[in-house]
Amino acid sequence: MDILLRLKLTGKVELKSLQKFLRTNGVEALVHYPTPIHHQPAAKGLGYAPADFPIATRLAARIMSLPLYPTMTHDQQDRVVSLIGEFYESHGH
Repeated sequence: MDILLRLKLTGKVELKSLQKFLRTNGVEALVHYPTPIHHQPAAKGLGYAPADFPIATRLAARIMSLPLYPTMTHDQQDRVVSLIGEFYESHGH
């Protein structure tokens, strides 16, 4: 069974930058729900307005899923963590 580890970021620009950095370094980083459910066409008939769930809308632009799965080695985990640390160090965080 695969497990998702989500990372909450401070903004959409940071998310895109970190995602690009990780992918450039061979780490898959996905945004699983870039469009909140209440904004999706399948939910249109429910009658929700875009502003009805502001927290969901805000978080959709700030949450990234990182790789985490049963056969992932400690070295692979350490590499992902190290790369995230490297990204933030290079961006003055």
